[in-house]
Amino acid sequence: EEAPPASAATLAGDWSNLVKDAKAYVAAHPERKDELLREMAVIAELLKANKASEAKPRMEQVQAILNAPQAPLKPAGGGAQAAARWNALVKRMQAAITAYPARKSDILRAGGEIQEALRAGRFDLANQLMDTAETAVSDAPAATMAPGIEYKICILNWEKAKAQVRVELGKLEVAILKEFADEPKFTAIKASLKKLDRVLGGFDGRLRDKLDEALNAASTELPRLHEQALAIVDEYLDYVGTDAFIDALDSNPFTQIPVRAPLDKTLRDLARQLSRG
Repeated sequence: EEAPPASAATLAGDWSNLVKDAKAYVAAHPERKDELLREMAVIAELLKANKASEAKPRMEQVQAILNAPQAPLKPAGGGAQAAARWNALVKRMQAAITAYPARKSDILRAGGEIQEALRAGRFDLANQLMDTAETAVSDAPAATMAPGIEYKICILNWEKAKAQVRVELGKLEVAILKEFADEPKFTAIKASLKKLDRVLGGFDGRLRDKLDEALNAASTELPRLHEQALAIVDEYLDYVGTDAFIDALDSNPFTQIPVRAPLDKTLRDLARQLSRG
């Protein structure tokens, strides 16, 4: 017996997943943004007109592009070692997507963060992100906190939030240096910008260490570890919500950068996950 023809309604779930994957892919490949968005717009119009038979093959074609291994970066200058490491990691990330399709969006977003850092020449940051990504795409199945919640993904999301703030601070530094390029005290101003890094000084390694501990703990130990991790998260949230330096960064007159928002959102997401565990 033949299956009934697809309708726009039956493709709703696939379309929703495709949109998420496309956003992550665009973050990693901004040069293909216009091309991909045009195709996604065509598909959206077909679904709106309930032309599922035409939309479905287009969706499959786009999904195949999104699932394809990302093009390796060409090693250059001082980033040759980091770029070579990324080229090897791409294959592991693609294998992880195949093995754990539920992680696809997270993995693609992580890849985008790494590529952005490499393109900006921030090789130390890129290596830090790759450390976390390599853990997240480990061949061994990740231990779970609760159904659908994984410790490794929690760690990855927290590291990504901090990495995003580092990128934003880098943008602010560039904007300030450009503004004061002709000032006599330019050297002193440049040196003083090292203070920007102190915003992340409010976070020690306790949260990651506690999640790592829970990853390898017996199930009977998890309630205690979750309670301890929640206490750390609450402490971090208080810092993010009240620190005057973060206020100043979010409202600086040089360039608009988000600092409080990504940290606050990620910490609140972690709190919800730990409370369910």
